[in-house]
Amino acid sequence: MAQSLSPNPDEWSKEQREVWRCLEDHWKLLTKGKIKEFLEYIHPEFRGFGHESPLMLDKRWLTEWVGFWSQTTTFPIRYISPISCWVQGEIAILQYIIFTIEKSAAGTGRSARRYTMTWLKTKGRWQIIASHNNKGDEAAK
Repeated sequence: MAQSLSPNPDEWSKEQREVWRCLEDHWKLLTKGKIKEFLEYIHPEFRGFGHESPLMLDKRWLTEWVGFWSQTTTFPIRYISPISCWVQGEIAILQYIIFTIEKSAAGTGRSARRYTMTWLKTKGRWQIIASHNNKGDEAAK
């Protein structure tokens, strides 16, 4: 079955929309501080790179960092904009941009991040097994 190349999830296949819903839930849990539930979307063998560290991340590191970040930062606004989603069997590659307004002890700031995530469907559940993100140049300083 051919998949839509459109950035509009309304035009995507059932499988593409399923992965997109998981991503939306994943971010909703994080921004609401529901870390345990957020981490259920992270595969035990997760590996990735993020804007916050030059080192490769794994689930253990992500658990510590996200736990701290969610205790010190709130997200009054978040908006996720899809770029593409490709699904082949039990693998999905999802690309998107997320824009946030974040409040912390350091003040309030805006951020735009570009993500490429690889999702793996295991036992009927989609989990992130690899991720790479970077802050966009358009992030406010």
